Parts: sequence; structure tokens; C-alpha cells
Amino acid sequence: MKKLLILIPLTIISCLSDLPTVPDFNFVLDSINVRSVPLEDSVKLIMNGIYQVQDGKDLLGDEIVGKWISDRWCLYSIHDVVYSENKCSSIEDSTPTFVGYIRIVRSGSGTKINLKILPSDGGIELLSGNTPASIIFNGTTSSGNKIKFSRIRNLYQQNDTTKRFQIIGHRGGGRNAERLGVSENSIEMIKYSEILGATGVEIDVKKTRDGKIILFHDDTFSPRTVKGTYLLGKVENFDIDQIHAFGRLYYGEVIPTLEDALRIIIEETTISLVWIDVK
Repeated sequence: MKKLLILIPLTIISCLSDLPTVPDFNFVLDSINVRSVPLEDSVKLIMNGIYQVQDGKDLLGDEIVGKWISDRWCLYSIHDVVYSENKCSSIEDSTPTFVGYIRIVRSGSGTKINLKILPSDGGIELLSGNTPASIIFNGTTSSGNKIKFSRIRNLYQQNDTTKRFQIIGHRGGGRNAERLGVSENSIEMIKYSEILGATGVEIDVKKTRDGKIILFHDDTFSPRTVKGTYLLGKVENFDIDQIHAFGRLYYGEVIPTLEDALRIIIEETTISLVWIDVK
């Protein structure tokens, strides 16, 4: 049975830092309708690891983390706070091919990316379920960058648990101002937080007039977070049925109850920590 650690602090003042709200780049992987080709779990485990960058250091830095999250091949770098989300779109001719995007969080910019593992770079061994001597990715971005990186070690040393720390996504994974195309404190954002590298989430909760607990940060419903002509004003002035009938979150999602959010976390994600911020 999955174990879930829940922290419930009482917070009066929230984080006051602001990020730009107008994106230079806003791209959702699913929008290009790429068919995801399934790979065996054993293949994914072999691919997970630390990769050294040979080409594209200006974009990715010297080293990146590569990790499978469900059906997405995700890359993370501390260089300019970069992450990448990709789908395996083809495995023809023993060449796993990936399509996705890279986002640079510091600037809000990004680029589309295509990657391949050629047969001579580990493709044949991977697809046969064997561990190749090396795994090398080659590719290009839509902005003209040449990309090449190779696996150099595992994510963790064997039996080493000292580095297995929690990465907690703020407001379910990201604020509206963070240009993710998904609303803060939504079930959709909680699911997406794993793609961003989170192992836990911080969620904000408030009580409705009829005593229901919902995921919501602000004291009032406003155009910053919700869409709906009749859903404006203090959260405590509305019943849960009114909230669901008259409005949606900024990107169209239903405002979830705490019960629904926790059920989804337990049943449909690998998130292992929930920080409940009582507003």
C-alpha cells in the first residue's frame, strides 16, 4: 500500500515573490498530437540517469538528469532552470526517436526538440532489454541548436538513500503566473507536477460556506484565478455547488475538493508527500 506523508501547517502570509505573467513561449506537448510509443519498464530504468552534455551546453549546461515519468522522457538541468518533456514517437530501425520541448524557466522562453538514440549509440541493446555500454542522444531544436548528451552514471549509487530528498511543487505544482498552461491548485496541476520533477506537492485549502474543504489559495475568487461572471467575492460566501456551477479555474479546470485531490494523488500519481497549507 502506498504511504503518503501529509504536513498541515497554518500559514498566515504566503510567498510574495512575483514572476512575469506574459510568456515568450507557451507550448504543451499534447498539442502536437504525437502518438506515444510504449517502451518496456526495464528499458526506462536503464535510461534513467545522469547525462553529460557534449553539444548544446549553452542551452542545457554541462550535466542533465534524465528520468522517465509515466510515458514522458523528462530532462532537468540547474543551468538556467531548464526542463524538457518528451514522448517516444517511434522506434523504427532500432532507433528510439523522441519529440518534445525544452523550457528555460528563468526567461520563460523555450524551443521544440527532436532526439534520437541511433542503433550504434545504444538503440539496439535498449530495445532488446539489455544495458548498452553507452546511451547517446543526438538531436536538434527548432531554434537551431545541435544537441548531444551521453549517460555517465545512475541517478543514485546502489543502496544510497541519502540523496532521495523531496522536491515539493508550490500550489500543487505551479502558480498561474508561472506560464504553465495549467491552473494552480488543480488536479491537473498536481498530475503535471511530476513532469516538472516534483515528488511532493504543497496545496492550499479553504473552507466554503457549507463547510467543504477546497483547494484554493486566495481569500476571494477573482479574475487572477477563476473564470466565471458569477463567481466573484469571498470564498466563504459560496457553497460548493455554487462554486462548481458558476466558475472554473483560470485554465478551465474544476475547483477540486481536498478529498478528491488526495484520492487522485494516492491512486494516480507517485507523489509521496503532501503539504497542506491552511489559509
